[in-house]
Amino acid sequence: MKEVDAVIHLGASLNVDNWQQTLNVNIGGTYNVFDAARRLGTKRVIYASSHHAVGMYPVTQRIGVEDPLRPDSLYGLSKCFGENLARYYWDKFAVETVCLRIGSARPKPMERREYVTWLSEPDFERLLLASLTASAVGCSVIYGVSKNGDVWWDNSDASHIGFEPVDMAEAPDGGIPETPDYPLQGGKRAAHGLVSNSAHLGNKVDEHNKLSF
Repeated sequence: MKEVDAVIHLGASLNVDNWQQTLNVNIGGTYNVFDAARRLGTKRVIYASSHHAVGMYPVTQRIGVEDPLRPDSLYGLSKCFGENLARYYWDKFAVETVCLRIGSARPKPMERREYVTWLSEPDFERLLLASLTASAVGCSVIYGVSKNGDVWWDNSDASHIGFEPVDMAEAPDGGIPETPDYPLQGGKRAAHGLVSNSAHLGNKVDEHNKLSF
């Protein structure tokens, strides 16, 4: 990173709850990137966070970047660490960061929830270019999502970096695939290991001890 103006940090272990991989790659590796930026004078980091940092919110609730973090897995927890690390390095050392809470970055949506969370590859490129070329970003958090309908996330703050998604997830011929509907925004990651009667989540519990929203 010597003589580098900006770095895009997309590296991560995608495991759900393997602590050692999460610690070594997502936490330790991200710390190394930010501290190298500080030591070698890299002015800006583009950090791949994830919507799994807030994956325990119900799908019925629209949230913005100021809402409290609610990670849905150790993976999501590591992304919360990365966002807080970005804030620390901005406040303390003036290293700028754009934290991208990426939705579902795929060539096309693969399951029902991804018609809300989808980030197209061209929109991902637009998001990265906007993050790199904006005149000043401070420590920003932006949702990485295309121009889909019924989006769960308020991305109005994205305008200050010049990001405007173009693509929209459209149902294919025959309609949206019949796949499981998940009540939490993190989908499968949020459902993994979830105690079914988790009333402490702040949601109602039905008579069958299943979460309802």
